[in-house]
Amino acid sequence: MGILNVTPDSFAERTRFLDPEAAVDAALRMQQDGADLVDVGGESTRPGADPIPAAEELARIMPVLRALAGRLTIPVSVDTSKADVARAAVDAGAAIINDVSGLRFDPPVADVVARSGAAIVLMHTRGMPKTMYAEAVYEDVIADVRRELTESIAVATAAGVPVERLIVCPSSRQRWTVLCSSVRRASRSCGPRSAIGRRPNAIGEPQLRLPPRFSPAPTSSACTPLQR
Repeated sequence: MGILNVTPDSFAERTRFLDPEAAVDAALRMQQDGADLVDVGGESTRPGADPIPAAEELARIMPVLRALAGRLTIPVSVDTSKADVARAAVDAGAAIINDVSGLRFDPPVADVVARSGAAIVLMHTRGMPKTMYAEAVYEDVIADVRRELTESIAVATAAGVPVERLIVCPSSRQRWTVLCSSVRRASRSCGPRSAIGRRPNAIGEPQLRLPPRFSPAPTSSACTPLQR
């Protein structure tokens, strides 16, 4: 996955492309270098980051999405936790919404995804970026994250998102290996499996299926960053 941060203050300087032309050039290079998809973000979610309004986030990402339309042969995902931004993004051709909050910040994101036919990545966090360190206190990190991701899966499926269009991502590098196995257990035991016989994708499982209009090339649910 190629990371394209259209922000002035995201984690890694090498992934920042605030200028739309530079962002488009970077996305095309990522595709040429072998990326399976490109993830575009207009709001930093690094610890301590200040929130921005949807209008500002849209002003950053929409010129890039419009310029990439018809030029990439791989799917584009958009990193946002706002329903208004998600709606505009899928209308501009984004195939995946990558919600770092797991639908906790703005649950109507799930409705946008369900109606559009896009896929969604449900990540895990506690609190807004400004307060996430203070709120990241767990009695049992595996059980707590598993429970909260299962709640996010339930919100998505209740809105009508099919489980084959769900990707579950625990998000923390420090907890990656242990949490991935736990997330797979959560996805297997969540309610929708008993109802429809399927379960969401967990990281590393190449099962994601996108509707034809979102699938210019085969893709997978593995979140392996090509560029950080």
